[in-house]
Amino acid sequence: MPALILAAPLAVFFVLVAASAAFDGFVLSILWQWFIVPTFRLPELHLPAAIGITLIAGCLTAKVWRPESEAFYETCVVLVGIPIMAVIIGWVVHFFV
Repeated sequence: MPALILAAPLAVFFVLVAASAAFDGFVLSILWQWFIVPTFRLPELHLPAAIGITLIAGCLTAKVWRPESEAFYETCVVLVGIPIMAVIIGWVVHFFV
C-alpha cells in the first residue's frame, strides 16, 4: 500500500508535465504562425515540432523545483499561466504586425 501512495503523486506529476509540454507547444505554434511566418516567410511550425522545441528549451533553461519554496498549486499556476498570458499578449500584438 505505501508504494501506491507514492505512485499516485508521481503519476500526477508526469501527466502534468506532459500536458504542460503539449500546451506550451500549442502556444509556440500559434505565436510562430502569428509572427515568424509572416515576418521571415518561414513555413508553419506543426504541433509535434513545436512540442519538441519547447522540450529542448525547457531542458536548456530548467529550474530546480523545491517543494519547500513553492506550493504545488503555485507551480501549476505558473505552468499554465505563463503560456496563457503569452497567447493573450501575442494575440493583441499580432494585430500590429
